[in-house]
Amino acid sequence: MSEAEAKSETEPADYLKTIHAMMSVSSSTNVDAEKSMGSGVKLDEASAERAWINSMLLEPKNPTFWNAFALVYMMNGDHDAAEHAIERSLEIDTGVAWTWRIWGDLFLRIGRTGEAERAYRMSLELKPWNIHSMQQLSFLYMRRGAFPEAIELISRLLLVLPDNQQLWDLLTHCVNSAK
Repeated sequence: MSEAEAKSETEPADYLKTIHAMMSVSSSTNVDAEKSMGSGVKLDEASAERAWINSMLLEPKNPTFWNAFALVYMMNGDHDAAEHAIERSLEIDTGVAWTWRIWGDLFLRIGRTGEAERAYRMSLELKPWNIHSMQQLSFLYMRRGAFPEAIELISRLLLVLPDNQQLWDLLTHCVNSAK
């Protein structure tokens, strides 16, 4: 496991909490975010921007940073900037499954389903039991009528989520459609 991948395994939640706190505009939300992060520093938009710049200057070669940046752009509907951030992350390290999941989500949002499928498959090559990637890829397989592939993924998902009725319903639909 690369150093970048090790960081991406432990840091996404911390980055997302920080992003949430920095992007928050209300002071009450900032206080709540500070408490959840264990920080006594109140964040506002100006300090958020400085924090991003400092982070980029300190760790510009961290794919987790660029992934978090892509998520912020996606939340704000700036798909071009999100795509640029993911490309930057992939330039640094192509072996981080989280990057490929975000890439798949972005492609799905902008209607590039073939590329989304490829990104989710790549994510699963790196992390074979990722539930999100398996679910999204099974939906994409179903969408294009690749029911045997969807059945395989849904069956794997049911090993992890045996009580999920929606998955059982999807499996039934795929089996009936594959006939």
